Amino acid sequence: MKLGKLFQIRKIIRKIFGRRIELCLMIYYSTKLYAYNRLHAIFLTVLNAPLVLLVSIFQTKTIPSVEMDITSRCTLNCKECTHFMPMHKRKGTDKDFDINKLLENVDLLFQMINKCLLFSILGGEPFLHKELHVLINKLATEPKIKHIEIVTNGTIIPNGENLTALIHEKVSVRVSNYGFLSGKKDELAKILKEHKVNLKLGSYQPMWLETGGFKSRGYSMEEMKFIFFNCNEASCKTLYDGRLWLCPEALHGSLLGLVKENEQEYIDLRTCTKKDFWAKLHKLYNDHSELTTCYYCAGHCPEFSKQIPCAEQV
Repeated sequence: MKLGKLFQIRKIIRKIFGRRIELCLMIYYSTKLYAYNRLHAIFLTVLNAPLVLLVSIFQTKTIPSVEMDITSRCTLNCKECTHFMPMHKRKGTDKDFDINKLLENVDLLFQMINKCLLFSILGGEPFLHKELHVLINKLATEPKIKHIEIVTNGTIIPNGENLTALIHEKVSVRVSNYGFLSGKKDELAKILKEHKVNLKLGSYQPMWLETGGFKSRGYSMEEMKFIFFNCNEASCKTLYDGRLWLCPEALHGSLLGLVKENEQEYIDLRTCTKKDFWAKLHKLYNDHSELTTCYYCAGHCPEFSKQIPCAEQV
């Protein structure tokens, strides 16, 4: 199934059931890709879609996915990085985040929810963080988490405790394939397979969707509504410093001072009640009316975002 067809199906489900339910189904599909080929994963998803949708509708305290950046250091310098790592590097704010604060963030989140289908660990390049294993081990023993995914660019080979922690049935490694830039992807895949680590080595995609940097784009309310509904990044709820953010662009735009911080674009887990959390999360998934970052973003939608060369370096 081509990306365009898959995206159209996602939009239909999103329009009928809302973004949270759509994501529950898509995460079911994406996690099946670790065990099966693409066609088999599609078949299983179609076969089980009614049950997955039904469970997702009634399990209202389930969050489909959460992302956590554990470092703003990276081995690459991608011009169109959605987490703006080259800008962190230029500003001197690239660093590994304190492991104790990362663990505290996890505790705060899991006080609010009953289940998380997918917890993704990103950077920067997560394998640069020497205490990555501490976070993985904590997440792997958390019964509320169904699946843990580490997303790497294929330039670093983990060793020692960081490698050992990956050997768990709930843990998978997704290798983004940037061609020759992912210079150690094949060696990494070989080592992970030898250690029986769940692995997904993506196929090389020559084109990305443009982020376009942060600049005022003069969208009308209707244009912004269209962008928000179709944007893939609006599904990427990002956990950082006691807050669950709308998307990585909202988080890093605020951290870098590119956009003014907007309290409507995150949930403060330190002050929020459990009851208020779910109302606010529903709003983050589905309501664009009080958002500001979207007015500075090019959007992330295959239908209208400009295509650019994959992982172009600066």
